[in-house]
Amino acid sequence: MIVLSQAYFRAFVIGLIAALAEFFGSYISGSISLLGDAFHIGFDTVGYLIGWFSIALMLRVPGRRFQALMGIFLVLASANILYQAVERFQTGGAVITNTLWFFVIGIFGLAANAVTLLILRVPHNHGHLQHEHEEHGAHAHSHDAILSANILHTVSDFACSVLVVLTALSHLVFPETRFLALVDPAVSLVIASFLLIQAYRLLTT
Repeated sequence: MIVLSQAYFRAFVIGLIAALAEFFGSYISGSISLLGDAFHIGFDTVGYLIGWFSIALMLRVPGRRFQALMGIFLVLASANILYQAVERFQTGGAVITNTLWFFVIGIFGLAANAVTLLILRVPHNHGHLQHEHEEHGAHAHSHDAILSANILHTVSDFACSVLVVLTALSHLVFPETRFLALVDPAVSLVIASFLLIQAYRLLTT
């Protein structure tokens, strides 16, 4: 449990820094896809914090009401991203400013997700080894389930960050290509769909 607690805390710190960096990057560049990725990482960072609190302070895993609140938050975040994306499509897209910052912060978010995955894999593999030698109680099994869910969410974060980096790279390499103005809102729609899927799972399970 100590290994898992440390992993959650490290993942929380990395996720918080990455989310704040991407919110800042979205503000200075005007990228909706970066904003969507920031919400995505921010949501999962809350999951890491909950995991750490539940172990370090021996607290009960949050119940149905908390899940519903998080689901509603994700729906609202997705609606905001979808609204901005549709608005961009209607106006023919928008020129991304500070493209280099967009790219650098996107790379940072991608790296943060990769490191977080490595951090969370350590206690996950450790847990599998323990299962081979001993039988866990219900409390341990609940933590295993939460860890597996957090890893799955981080994988989806990583995939979204890859899309963001590719979007930023396209704007950086082909700044004069007009249709690229529509790539950012298109990618943001994909990220919003990831958020809606997570919201659906929270609201229905």
